[in-house]
Amino acid sequence: MLVNIELLVRIDVHIRREATGGVQDFAQKMGLSRRHLFRYIEYLRDDCCLSIGYCKKRQTYYYTQRKVFILELGRNF
Repeated sequence: MLVNIELLVRIDVHIRREATGGVQDFAQKMGLSRRHLFRYIEYLRDDCCLSIGYCKKRQTYYYTQRKVFILELGRNF
Protein backbone atom coordinates (compact mmCIF):
# COMPACT_ATOMS: atom_id res chain seq x y z
CA MET A 1 0.00 0.00 0.00
CA LEU A 2 1.31 3.42 -0.88
CA VAL A 3 0.98 5.64 2.16
CA ASN A 4 0.46 9.40 2.10
CA ILE A 5 2.52 10.69 5.04
CA GLU A 6 0.63 13.98 5.36
CA LEU A 7 -2.64 12.09 5.47
CA LEU A 8 -1.29 9.72 8.15
CA VAL A 9 -0.32 12.70 10.28
CA ARG A 10 -3.78 14.25 9.87
CA ILE A 11 -5.46 10.97 10.79
CA ASP A 12 -3.18 10.66 13.84
CA VAL A 13 -4.05 14.18 15.02
CA HIS A 14 -7.80 13.49 14.83
CA ILE A 15 -7.42 10.18 16.65
CA ARG A 16 -5.28 11.75 19.41
CA ARG A 17 -7.90 14.47 19.88
CA GLU A 18 -10.64 11.82 19.86
CA ALA A 19 -12.43 14.02 17.36
CA THR A 20 -12.88 11.76 14.36
CA GLY A 21 -16.65 11.53 14.29
CA GLY A 22 -18.33 8.48 12.87
CA VAL A 23 -16.66 6.35 10.22
CA GLN A 24 -18.37 8.06 7.27
CA ASP A 25 -17.74 11.54 8.69
CA PHE A 26 -14.09 10.75 9.36
CA ALA A 27 -13.60 9.39 5.85
CA GLN A 28 -15.14 12.56 4.39
CA LYS A 29 -12.93 14.79 6.59
CA MET A 30 -9.88 12.97 5.27
CA GLY A 31 -11.10 12.96 1.67
CA LEU A 32 -11.16 9.17 1.57
CA SER A 33 -13.64 6.42 0.93
CA ARG A 34 -14.55 4.31 3.96
CA ARG A 35 -12.52 1.44 2.51
CA HIS A 36 -9.39 3.58 2.16
CA LEU A 37 -9.84 4.99 5.67
CA PHE A 38 -10.02 1.44 7.02
CA ARG A 39 -6.80 0.61 5.16
CA TYR A 40 -5.01 3.57 6.76
CA ILE A 41 -6.28 2.61 10.21
CA GLU A 42 -5.20 -0.98 9.56
CA TYR A 43 -1.76 0.33 8.53
CA LEU A 44 -1.48 2.31 11.79
CA ARG A 45 -2.53 -0.74 13.80
CA ASP A 46 -0.47 -3.39 12.07
CA ASP A 47 2.58 -1.67 10.62
CA CYS A 48 2.98 1.11 13.20
CA CYS A 49 1.88 -1.08 16.15
CA LEU A 50 -0.64 1.47 17.44
CA SER A 51 -3.66 0.32 19.46
CA ILE A 52 -6.71 2.03 18.02
CA GLY A 53 -10.24 1.51 19.28
CA TYR A 54 -13.61 2.88 18.26
CA CYS A 55 -16.23 4.12 20.72
CA LYS A 56 -19.74 3.76 19.31
CA LYS A 57 -21.23 5.92 22.05
CA ARG A 58 -18.90 8.89 21.41
CA GLN A 59 -18.52 8.00 17.71
CA THR A 60 -14.78 8.44 17.61
CA TYR A 61 -11.58 6.50 17.13
CA TYR A 62 -9.11 6.72 20.00
CA TYR A 63 -5.76 5.32 21.05
CA THR A 64 -6.19 2.61 23.67
CA GLN A 65 -2.54 2.98 24.74
CA ARG A 66 -0.49 6.14 24.91
CA LYS A 67 2.30 5.87 22.36
CA VAL A 68 4.25 8.32 20.29
CA PHE A 69 3.74 8.11 16.54
CA ILE A 70 7.07 8.83 14.84
CA LEU A 71 7.55 8.91 11.11
CA GLU A 72 10.95 7.95 9.84
CA LEU A 73 11.82 10.12 6.87
CA GLY A 74 13.41 8.21 4.07
CA ARG A 75 11.79 4.94 5.13
CA ASN A 76 10.15 3.00 2.32
CA PHE A 77 6.46 2.54 2.90
